[in-house]
Amino acid sequence: MSVLLLLLCFLCFTPVFSIFDNVCPRKDPPPGVLVVSPGSRLELTCTGQVKVNGVKVFRRNRTFPNKIDKTSTVSERYHSPTTAGVKSDREDKEVKLKGEYKDEEGSRVARELKIRPRWKWNKQLVQTVDRDWGEIAFLSDGSSLSLSSVRRKDAGKYTCHHGGEETFGVKVIVADPPETPSIHCYKKSPSSKIRCEWRPQSPVIKQPECHLFLSKSPSHGKPENFDQIQCSYSSQRACCWCAVEHNEDELRTFHEAFLCVRSFLGNTTSPLIHFTPLDILKPDPPSNVSAHPVERLENTIMVTWKLPISWKDQDYFYDLTYEISYRPIISSNEQVYLIHALPDVDYLIQLRTKEEYDGQWSEWTSPVFARSWKAPFFITPSCTCNLNNFLWFSSLFAAGTTTEMCTSSDVLCKPQYHLLWISALFAVMSVLSAVYIFRLENLNY
Repeated sequence: MSVLLLLLCFLCFTPVFSIFDNVCPRKDPPPGVLVVSPGSRLELTCTGQVKVNGVKVFRRNRTFPNKIDKTSTVSERYHSPTTAGVKSDREDKEVKLKGEYKDEEGSRVARELKIRPRWKWNKQLVQTVDRDWGEIAFLSDGSSLSLSSVRRKDAGKYTCHHGGEETFGVKVIVADPPETPSIHCYKKSPSSKIRCEWRPQSPVIKQPECHLFLSKSPSHGKPENFDQIQCSYSSQRACCWCAVEHNEDELRTFHEAFLCVRSFLGNTTSPLIHFTPLDILKPDPPSNVSAHPVERLENTIMVTWKLPISWKDQDYFYDLTYEISYRPIISSNEQVYLIHALPDVDYLIQLRTKEEYDGQWSEWTSPVFARSWKAPFFITPSCTCNLNNFLWFSSLFAAGTTTEMCTSSDVLCKPQYHLLWISALFAVMSVLSAVYIFRLENLNY
C-alpha cells in the first residue's frame, strides 16, 4: 500500500510532457533580448548575470539554451555590446576600479576606489525617472537591480553604466507565453478544401508561426507519422488558418491533427483532434432567402431560397436538407409554405442547412420578415328609398333623363334598377288602359 501511495505521489508531482514538444520548438529571440512573464522576479547585475525567479538565465558574453526547465517562462539570448571589462563570477556584487595616488609622505600606493554604477531604463536614469517602479531595489553599491514583480509597463531596455561606459545591456519584453490553441477544422462542401483555424482569445503581442501536423491514419502517438503543413496568420482576422487539399477518396478516411504555435515568446501545441472530412462538413447558410404572402390564403407564407454560395456544381450528388427557424419544420425542397400563420402578424424567418446524412448544420441566415395575405376590405353602404323616391324615378324615366342617383342620409347609393322598370311598366300600362277605355267609349256612342 505504501509503495502505491509513493507511486501516486511521484505521478502527481512529475511534470507531464507532450509527445509533440520536440516537433514544435521555441524560436530564438533576437540577440540581447530577454522575455519574462508578468509577475516574475527579475535580477540584473552589471557583470551580465541575470536571474528570473531565482534561476540564472545568462551572463555576460555567454549564450544559454532556450529551455532552462519545463516550467520556465523565460526566453533569452544575449550578445554583449562591448568586450571590455570581463570579470569573474565572484565580482557580481560590485565593480571596482583601481587608482593610484600619492600619500602624504610622497610614496605611491594602490587604493581601491569604489565607483557607484548607474542604471538606465530606455536611456533615462532609473533613479530620476518620474514613474511608479513598483518594488525595485538596488544593492548598496548599485551593481545589482532587482524587480520583485515585473509588470508589462516595466518592459524596455535596461543598461548598466560605469565610468561613462555601458558595461551591460538587455532588452526586457514582458509578455505571457502563447495560449494553448484550440484548433477547429471544417469543409464548406464535399469537394472543398479542409480548413483549420485557431483564433486566440487574448491579444497577440508578437505574430506567431503556425504549423499544422496532419496524419491520415492512426498515428499511435508517434510524431514521425504526421506531415507538416505551413499555415498563415491573418492580422486582420486575428487567426491562424491552414488549408488541406481535397481528395475524393479520403472523404471517410480517419484523420488526426494538431497545431503548433511558436514565437520567441514561447511555444505550445493544441490537443490532438480526430475527424473524417465528411464529419466536419459545414455548409454556408442558404442564399437569396425571401418570404412572400400567398394570395387568397390568409394563413400562409411562402419562403424561397437557393443553394449556399460555396456549394459547388460538382456536389450535386449530395442532397441538402433545410430547417426553418420559426418552427421546427424540416424540408428538402428550396421552398416551403408556412401554414397556420396568424393574419396581421409579422414573422421573422431564418434558415439553415446541412448535408442529408453527414456533417453539421450551417449557421442561420440573416432574418427576413413577412406576413400572410389578407383579403382587401370594402365598405358597401346600404340605401333605403321611400315611395317619394320611386315616384321621382318614374318622372325622370318618363322625361327621358339618364341620371340615376339615390341618396339616403347623405350617402351615395347604387340606383335600384328593378324599381325603375316596374315604375316604367306601370306608366305604360296606365297609358294603354287609358287609350283602350277612351276608344271603347267612342264605339258605344
